[in-house]
Amino acid sequence: MFLVWAVQAWLVHSSGQSLGKRLVGIRLVREDGQSVALWRVILLRNILPGVLSAMCGPLWLVDVFFVYSRERRCIHDRLAGTLVVRTR
Repeated sequence: MFLVWAVQAWLVHSSGQSLGKRLVGIRLVREDGQSVALWRVILLRNILPGVLSAMCGPLWLVDVFFVYSRERRCIHDRLAGTLVVRTR
């Protein structure tokens, strides 16, 4: 399990893409289009929403529905200042 996490973390750090994102042709970038730092992905996109969900109930359920907003950005994207964009 740790090996899978380490590989996914390295892929996101190096290209902005996990294996799943690579398969569907999307990648993660900062709002200004720059590469996203690994700490931002781990802390602000994964750990912080998990902690908030543990404290506030099913925040993850509300988070999912934000993908249908005009900007198509979930709460975890807003917290981390990230965007998911299509690759060529």
